Amino acid sequence: RDFGVAIVEMAGESSHIEVPRVGDRPSRQAPQRELAQILQPRAQELLELIFEELRRAGLDRQMGAGIVLTGGGARLEGLCDLAEQALDGNARIGLAPRLQGAPDTLCEPAYAALIGLLHYAQRLRKRRQNGPSGFVDRLRDFFTGGTP
Repeated sequence: RDFGVAIVEMAGESSHIEVPRVGDRPSRQAPQRELAQILQPRAQELLELIFEELRRAGLDRQMGAGIVLTGGGARLEGLCDLAEQALDGNARIGLAPRLQGAPDTLCEPAYAALIGLLHYAQRLRKRRQNGPSGFVDRLRDFFTGGTP
């Protein structure tokens, strides 16, 4: 399946994307470049708003490792590049950890935040069931990604 791109220069000169029907209007093919000319300014605006909120909350100085983009929009080609430019740092797409027995589609970025929160809740529940732990357990959890 083809998607748009977040940077106009990444759009293929002859590439087209199917624009789904809206209401009574039939679906149609649109040049990828034309869509990129719409998507790039919107993506830049969105990233600027996000980073402004991070600055306002004082979190912009705590992003040494960069940011992780999640959600279906994270699949937009070039979005990481735009995020790195806006942040002047690293950005990557977050993928959900695999859940045993779950369909592979849940590993997509669209589900990353949800699955991550479920994993966190599960670890927290286990931690509470096991009671307080000592220094060695907390140290082990720190290095293995457990909940403090």
